[in-house]
Amino acid sequence: MICAESRPGLGKSLNHGGHGGSRRSHGVRIEVGYRIDLLVEGIVVVEDKAVQKLLPIHLAQLLSYLKLGGLPVGLLINFHVAHPRQGIKRMVN
Repeated sequence: MICAESRPGLGKSLNHGGHGGSRRSHGVRIEVGYRIDLLVEGIVVVEDKAVQKLLPIHLAQLLSYLKLGGLPVGLLINFHVAHPRQGIKRMVN
């Protein structure tokens, strides 16, 4: 069963300090979890990638982390670029 509340990136393992919880959907308990790559000062989520091109799903994943964590700012960093400045996307919740 797929919960309507599921978002990109959810369902990753809860290892290494991830956040998790459970939700109820139609009376069925569903475990959900997410793992942020880096959390700076409890304010900024940093999600790192090494992909040819950032896709909308990567932005959706970061936005999900921001909304679920109630965090204001996120950075999506792609390390597969010629110039580091080209691989940084900032997102505000």
